[in-house]
Amino acid sequence: MCIRDRAALVLTIGSARADDTDVYMNPGSGLPAGSEPMVMFSLDYRPNLGSTACNGNECDTLIAEGYLPLQASYTFFDVLRGALRKVFVPLEGVRVGLMLNHNNNRNCEGFGRTRCSNGGYIAMGFDTFQKGDANGAKARFHTILDSMPTPQGNQSHSYQGKELFFEFFRYLTGQGVYNAHNGYTDYATSNTNNLDVDHPAISWDPAIESGSRNKPNYVSPISPTGACSKIYTVNVMFQVSNQEDDSDDAIEDPVAFGGFGSPQKTFPDVIQYLNDADLANGNYGSVGDLDDKQNVISYFVVDGTKINTTTRGYARAGGTGVPLALTENPDELVATLQEIFRQILSVSTTFVAASVPVNVFNRAEITDNVYIALFQVDAQARPSWVGNVKKLRLSGANDASADGVLVDSTGTPAIAADGRIRFNALTDWTIGAALPPADTDAGEVNGRDGRVVARGGAGQRIPGLRTGSPQEANGLGGRTIYYDRTSTTLAPFNADLVTASALQADFNVATATEAAQLIAFARGLDIDDLDGDSERNEAREWIFGDALHSRPLPINYGAVGGYISPDNPAIYLAVASNDGMLRMIRNTRPSGAQSGEEVWAFTPRSTLEAQKTLRANGTGMQHPYTIDGAPVAFIQDRNFDGSIISSDGDRVYLYVGMRRGGKAYYAFDVTNPESPDLMWTIDKSGDFSELGYTFSNPRVGMINTPNGPLPVIMFAGGYDLNKDTRGVVGTDDSEGNAIYVVNAETGQLIWKAVRGTGSGSGTVFEHALLKDSIPSTLAVGDTDGDGFTDRIVVGDTGGNVWRADIHGPDTSKWKLSLLAALGRHGAGASGIGSDRRFFHRPDLVPSKDGNGMFDAVVIGSGNRPNPLDMGGLTTNFTFMIKDRHTAPGSGTNDNIQLTQLGDVTSNCLQSSSPCTIDLSKGWRLMLTEPGEKVLATPLTITGKTFFTTYLPQGGSGATACSPSEGGGRLYAVSLQDATAVINYDTSDDDANNPDAPSTVSDRSVELQSMGIPAEVVSVPPNKILRPDLQIDNLDATTRWRTFWSLAEDEDL
Repeated sequence: MCIRDRAALVLTIGSARADDTDVYMNPGSGLPAGSEPMVMFSLDYRPNLGSTACNGNECDTLIAEGYLPLQASYTFFDVLRGALRKVFVPLEGVRVGLMLNHNNNRNCEGFGRTRCSNGGYIAMGFDTFQKGDANGAKARFHTILDSMPTPQGNQSHSYQGKELFFEFFRYLTGQGVYNAHNGYTDYATSNTNNLDVDHPAISWDPAIESGSRNKPNYVSPISPTGACSKIYTVNVMFQVSNQEDDSDDAIEDPVAFGGFGSPQKTFPDVIQYLNDADLANGNYGSVGDLDDKQNVISYFVVDGTKINTTTRGYARAGGTGVPLALTENPDELVATLQEIFRQILSVSTTFVAASVPVNVFNRAEITDNVYIALFQVDAQARPSWVGNVKKLRLSGANDASADGVLVDSTGTPAIAADGRIRFNALTDWTIGAALPPADTDAGEVNGRDGRVVARGGAGQRIPGLRTGSPQEANGLGGRTIYYDRTSTTLAPFNADLVTASALQADFNVATATEAAQLIAFARGLDIDDLDGDSERNEAREWIFGDALHSRPLPINYGAVGGYISPDNPAIYLAVASNDGMLRMIRNTRPSGAQSGEEVWAFTPRSTLEAQKTLRANGTGMQHPYTIDGAPVAFIQDRNFDGSIISSDGDRVYLYVGMRRGGKAYYAFDVTNPESPDLMWTIDKSGDFSELGYTFSNPRVGMINTPNGPLPVIMFAGGYDLNKDTRGVVGTDDSEGNAIYVVNAETGQLIWKAVRGTGSGSGTVFEHALLKDSIPSTLAVGDTDGDGFTDRIVVGDTGGNVWRADIHGPDTSKWKLSLLAALGRHGAGASGIGSDRRFFHRPDLVPSKDGNGMFDAVVIGSGNRPNPLDMGGLTTNFTFMIKDRHTAPGSGTNDNIQLTQLGDVTSNCLQSSSPCTIDLSKGWRLMLTEPGEKVLATPLTITGKTFFTTYLPQGGSGATACSPSEGGGRLYAVSLQDATAVINYDTSDDDANNPDAPSTVSDRSVELQSMGIPAEVVSVPPNKILRPDLQIDNLDATTRWRTFWSLAEDEDL
């Protein structure tokens, strides 16, 4: 098995504009030689190994392929040996070892004991698997397994997990041998001789030891030349760990004396410690201080009947989420082991954003659907990038006591240890039987779509892709696509001369015939016969573009149109992509069958010229942006029955911007989700002359007017490409420096704030310091609980944080005030280091302290268009600003400065020597790793604030050896003072108070997925969905507010 490193295939694309796609298009120099992953197998040597297997024809494949000898009967041990032979044959570029437990006899522990057995030993130190087994490493591994007797009766050994992993720790860190030589009664021998005499073929590996026989030390496999090697264990287990406490004192010893430095009461504690600890930080044994973090990631393959709370705890502690099922079926066992190595050897360059819809029949619950948008940069640096949306389900969604797990259509856990979809997952919308043959060299699995972007999912369900044709026109059984004929009307996007003539200028082509060809191309037809079969009326191989920034928006219509079961509501999904399409996707059929089918799409005429680039698709051509914003919806269910029925006066409006694709917003009436109407279009003209690139996703709300309640959308002015210039301090912008409140139904301006020194008017407020563009989505809230939005908070690209008061029906009293100046305009700001920029929505949280009530504004800085800091490093922070003016309409120009916010970076408030910090105006937490920045919205739940940061490749020890896209961190801190609230690093626990969060490193954890992390998603009643698709339970209650309303992001 040779998994291609897809990141290494990506080429730099010319002089592309500044954007966050830099992290996916610049692979860097790759990993140094000697960076092969290290995989240590452990085997549970209990009588289950001797159970009878292959009672039918299950072993026929292994026998026919020569991996099992033909014999009368087989044990599970035989099957396991044969499966490993098959899996190992194609493996290369990985170092593999084997560790086992001794017999547990006479409770001996520590080096130098005699006539007893205890703990674990390394039967084979790490050795490199080479092509054709040139060095014999694979044969050596198999010889050890073949030489082991099948355990029966007292010949078996218990699985002493804590002690086995402690011995592995001593090996990794080059410390003294501890229990490895305690094997006098192993494999049912007498206690006269030790294991190396009784069974030398399966004894400990002397090649990994040095020094005298009376006091040997391990030779650590961790070295400077292999500083980028990752360490894994694969543990094959039949039951839970037991008889493992004999070495507890040694485990608890201080690090300087060979221990962990704190009590480790359970096997998961030890697993977690090794997953948290950096074993190459210079403190452990003989291992020096190396660049990369050297921790241990542990997979567990467990008897399916023993996958329970305990064994799930093993996998979660090891960083792999859930255990994999151990089965006696040889084909399934091979597939499981292959999946593990695919995960270990692969690098994914997909970006993930997940959405979870609310249950409209019980808004304290969610549905179990999770929708994930993915994209893949073209490996040959061509402009057409593939995308998709895939659906998983959340097991344990509304059970506060259950562990949440994302599962696929088979009910199998779907997320791999690297925070991506497993290679062998079958996502819900995918028709496995209709998938093309798998490219196994690329990690694909026959009949499964897994993490592969252009395989399965909603992309497979586009009409005409699998069978038939997308068709040249609507109504022919293919796709239904519209364009904006006017700013308020839609028309069919048909490849006929009438439509082509109307759009010829938009395509910027010489003839209507060429325009018609581009329409056919945009509809997905293979007009250039790319597959060489002379058929041009069929679909191209893949016709779903990259959903680069467009988070899928699920809309729950309830019981409508044949959807009568509360368990199967009518859910539709809106998502935009850079093939120029806003899609509406059907979740399920009324029968309950999975759908995923595109029911209609919309392409803005302002983006049509990009189709020429996508069709040419030449290497080095710049990737185009078309419609790349995240859709949002205004939903009005007048009688609160959970169903959107137009005759009840219910309505659903959909809004979307374009990000770098343009300077426009589009509004649709999708009350009938399968028949859209274009309500209005806003572009850069008239009342919206300040509009920049529409990065700011609209927010919906209700305001109070003289004529009664009115639905509105609110958005910022967007982005000015002036800020793309790198290597200089930002300058004032000429567009995007505005905030708008707009009639949701008509698109008419109600109020705006712009730069100016005049007195404004009833609909315009001027502020002299509003100099910088605002690409961020707005935080909007109803702070007095009257049902009307009255507060807006947002940061800009100059480091300022703004508050708008839109309270009451008289817009002439609405105002904008400068809450804080934390960037280039702040006191003492100097150079690029102070040029902090805000690109993401702040969190707005009502709270109080000893001085009274305040509204907390939590916001993080980071320049998203320059994630790799080309041109200089900025010192970024996460801030919590206390806005004491809590009454609606009471905002003032507080102009809080950076130094007025208490510096909590050191976490001294939680240290053994407490400090005093002035938190009266809030706090600032500096992001200390080079290039670390906040590129997502924070989330606060019951006093705990969660936010993610991006770390460029090589910017810190955590990403020194990461793929080109870099990595991310998840922080969890107290809203009040930024102290740690979750013990994310168990390796630095206080021996007198283990498990209690108390240190700087306890604040954060490295995410398992690579690339720019998305935000944390709340999953009521007490869970969060992390950007690496792990689900954490919180000590928290349902977060719905009844006295104070904040418009959350489109996660629910």
